[in-house]
Amino acid sequence: MLNREINKEHTCCFIGHRKIVKTPELKRELLTLIERLITENGVDTFLLGSKSEFNDFCREAVTQLREKYPNIKRIYVRGEFPYINDDYKEHLLQYYEDIIILRVLLVQESGLCRKKL
Repeated sequence: MLNREINKEHTCCFIGHRKIVKTPELKRELLTLIERLITENGVDTFLLGSKSEFNDFCREAVTQLREKYPNIKRIYVRGEFPYINDDYKEHLLQYYEDIIILRVLLVQESGLCRKKL
């Protein structure tokens, strides 16, 4: 589904807890951090999941900054259930510019699980 190559040096990935305490101070700090990533480090691609309040909080911040920096992209990363029907894909593309579906294979070795992409 991804329509372009991702430059790892210009990409930021948010991964966080299901529940967080959202405060105006945290929102300001997050917006400041993201804006610095954009202006000082050339970050233009933000990878986001959808399974936590933290991911939603970060997506909202990136979306807010898209008004000032329209070149930045929000990409939804899905690590499970690789099939997305057309209706759900259309829904997701209201909030993200693209979608990545990871193919994850769990291999058990010596009692440990390792993920292979």
